[in-house]
Amino acid sequence: MNVDLQEELPSLWNSCVGFYVNTFQSIAGLEENFHKEMSKLNQNLNDVLVSLEKQHGSNTFTVKAQPRCVRGGLWHP
Repeated sequence: MNVDLQEELPSLWNSCVGFYVNTFQSIAGLEENFHKEMSKLNQNLNDVLVSLEKQHGSNTFTVKAQPRCVRGGLWHP
């Protein structure tokens, strides 16, 4: 049994390494796509804010508190 394990463990280890390499490459690719999309959204948001500032830069607005959820599902300000 010990001899069998000594023969099989290196190939098992090598197959695990390949699996992890593929997995991490996939994760890195997905993370890259995520950051590209977030960058586009951030640029769009910035463009909207700049446009709003140009349209209403001299006006002041009050920010109203948003309702928040408490335990039991009740909403209150």
